[in-house]
Amino acid sequence: MLDGVLPDPGSNGGFGRRVSISGDWALVGGVKFTTTAAFFERTGSGWATRTVTRGHSVVSLHGDRAVLGTGNGSTWVDVYERSGSTWNLAATVFSLNVDNHDDYGHAVALDGDTYVVSAPDWGLGFGMIEVRDLVGGSWQPRYLLTAWQNPAVINLGDEVALDGRWVVSTGSRPVIFDLGPSTYGKTVLNPGQEKITAVAVSGDTVALGAPLAGGPGGIIGKVFLFDHDGSSWIRGPELQPAGLASGVGFGHDVELDGDRLLVGASETKNRIFFIFERVGETWIEVGRYSESGAAALKLGGDLSLDGTRALASAIGEARVYDLFPAFPPSSYCVAGTTASGCQALVSGVGTPSASAASGFTIAVNGSEGQKDGTIYFGTLGDQSNAWGNGSSLQCVMPPVTRTGVLSGSGTLGSCDGSFALDFNAWMQAHSGRVPAAGSTVYAQTWFRDPQNTSNQSTSLSDALVFTVCP
Repeated sequence: MLDGVLPDPGSNGGFGRRVSISGDWALVGGVKFTTTAAFFERTGSGWATRTVTRGHSVVSLHGDRAVLGTGNGSTWVDVYERSGSTWNLAATVFSLNVDNHDDYGHAVALDGDTYVVSAPDWGLGFGMIEVRDLVGGSWQPRYLLTAWQNPAVINLGDEVALDGRWVVSTGSRPVIFDLGPSTYGKTVLNPGQEKITAVAVSGDTVALGAPLAGGPGGIIGKVFLFDHDGSSWIRGPELQPAGLASGVGFGHDVELDGDRLLVGASETKNRIFFIFERVGETWIEVGRYSESGAAALKLGGDLSLDGTRALASAIGEARVYDLFPAFPPSSYCVAGTTASGCQALVSGVGTPSASAASGFTIAVNGSEGQKDGTIYFGTLGDQSNAWGNGSSLQCVMPPVTRTGVLSGSGTLGSCDGSFALDFNAWMQAHSGRVPAAGSTVYAQTWFRDPQNTSNQSTSLSDALVFTVCP
């Protein structure tokens, strides 16, 4: 769902090419030295322009800090910090290692007290990435990352991404640097012969975009996934949705946040970006966003992702999307009729939250008295499949997770049975099995009904759908 359009507050053109989002703040840059950049804040139901800068073409925002690069032959980056609703210049940091022809500031990435900035023309085109840490109030150099020892890697720093100990970059080949050791480690990844132009990293997962990769019917594009197993990087699945037209450029940009992946496509007339979720070892496409008219021509040229909120570039603007808009718990499907004529109805009270210790109860009323049951849930959608030859329906798409046995209450043979589960508390106690914030959850109740005349000795309630908030 479109959550806001961030307009150009200046008149220099090129606004919207580079974007970054963190929490309730968005930062939008442009394509050249004369471009306006701006910080925007989420306020109520809209976005307000807060601080405007000039000369910043590449941007990275994380929490209350931002790094902005100027490119075009500069040898410095600017660090901004937030005070209230205003962003102030905190430091201008000059590189110690580049000249003005090295394209310093071509790409930047920020994570907490560490940032990286690239110069892909450094060293006669081999490229380098500078790593800086905030130490004692000033930004101190830690590493100068290069890959010149391997002649197959040139133009390092064409794109960069940073998360924790990992820096991932691309030039002629994708490279991952490990910032953990006293002397950085380096791994050149091998996604085959495909040209990688986009990179992303979150935790121990890396995504590589190859928009010129072939597929059925022409040049479709691919995304390659790699995971670190504690000792090495293991090549995982390749993503290429079926049914895409030749030239769509799938993989033009990639963004990772935990188990969520955004993939941009670069086809000229109908730009689009895709949303994937990791379920177990599998990445599943769960949505697509596109626009019509002028905005479609540049939509998704640059993407940024933070939780359930995405920021996408457009022509002269940027667009914010709420990928999984929250809605109050609501019932769907039809409850089965038990041997005693009962219909168990499920409801939700409170706010589902991935971080709250309690506060959201799934309640079931009207089930068979004195019969045990369980509440189970899934995240892949709804269905209405027959449960045996009785009146109950399976309303949750598998795979499903059972939350444990709930003891029956009420009177035997009556319809006064009930169950209740604090779903927030259950999620806190079962961290390895819970849906992520932003997930849509489908829940239903299964309970014993031994006198049922169908070929099942159990019955099912109706179902409940809700969104898990952060």
